[in-house]
Amino acid sequence: MLEVSAHVSCSFSLSRFPFDKQECNVTFLLTNVPQQYARYHQHPLPSARVCPQNTTMTEFELYDCALHLQNGSNVVRLSMKLRRCCAYHLWATFCPTVLLHIVGYGTMTVPAEDLQSRVMLSLLALLTLVSLYSDTLATLPSCSYLRLLDLWLLFSVAFPAAVIAVHMASSGPDKITASLVLRRGRVLLGVLYSLFVCIYLIILYATS
Repeated sequence: MLEVSAHVSCSFSLSRFPFDKQECNVTFLLTNVPQQYARYHQHPLPSARVCPQNTTMTEFELYDCALHLQNGSNVVRLSMKLRRCCAYHLWATFCPTVLLHIVGYGTMTVPAEDLQSRVMLSLLALLTLVSLYSDTLATLPSCSYLRLLDLWLLFSVAFPAAVIAVHMASSGPDKITASLVLRRGRVLLGVLYSLFVCIYLIILYATS
């Protein structure tokens, strides 16, 4: 009978969360087999595939798995590569924040004389995003560095705050000046939003 001890090692890096990929290694030590007597069935590949491909778990999908064998060694290493299932965060975080961004940005199309409606709608969007931000952070694994999801949530709170700042700048009695401020605010925030999304996607692609 073989006696086996196992050691599991997973070095998680969450900087790309929730689009991250992780690797875990399981090391098996045959404690009652001397190294010189260890012999294994020779596979045609150096690292034989031993796990079903594209196995989906609760949070991860197993997309690659390899067994590393070497004659004359009583150590066997199983390498597993995992991809996080990001569909939940796409529907529960990214989609709601984008819709709230549209609501906040849309308040700048309300006539300049209706300041109260513009401020109330944008403030409601901001408060909803702050609540979503705190609720989402409470469910995330803690770490000491900024994740991609953190960056998106911070921008999601800053964007409606900038919209409110534009409304405050257009609160003067001169309606022509207020309309001009709103028009320039729409252009400026539209450009900044598009620029941020492009940079975010570039970072996501560059770190994949």
